[in-house]
Amino acid sequence: MKKNGFTLVELLAVIVILAIILVIAVPQIMSTIDNARLGAFRSTAKLLVSQAEKQYLVEQTLGSEITTSYADKAACSNLAKLDGNYTSCEITVNNSTGAATVKLTGAGKFANYSCGSGATASTVETACVKGS
Repeated sequence: MKKNGFTLVELLAVIVILAIILVIAVPQIMSTIDNARLGAFRSTAKLLVSQAEKQYLVEQTLGSEITTSYADKAACSNLAKLDGNYTSCEITVNNSTGAATVKLTGAGKFANYSCGSGATASTVETACVKGS
């Protein structure tokens, strides 16, 4: 009578091959996830800068008092919906040029991410980084 099945050596060989694949794949996947988070964080910073500049132009066009010097998270959330993934947000608009800068600090899924140097629309890519 012939028995069908796998030997212990064959099963161990398959487990070793799967372990090697995991050791190679997991760091790559984690790196991809980290890059996606950094991209999302930078997109939020760009959005805040863009919205602040647009708000400045609207206020200037309508001739109303310029109130686009934001200095707290509540003011940032007036421009974009920020959730619990950000601990601090500071937007400053130069009232003579209308150029905006943002300082943003992450929390939750964006822990250790920050735009600490006051990022403009053109410097977000280099100013927003993941810390240690």
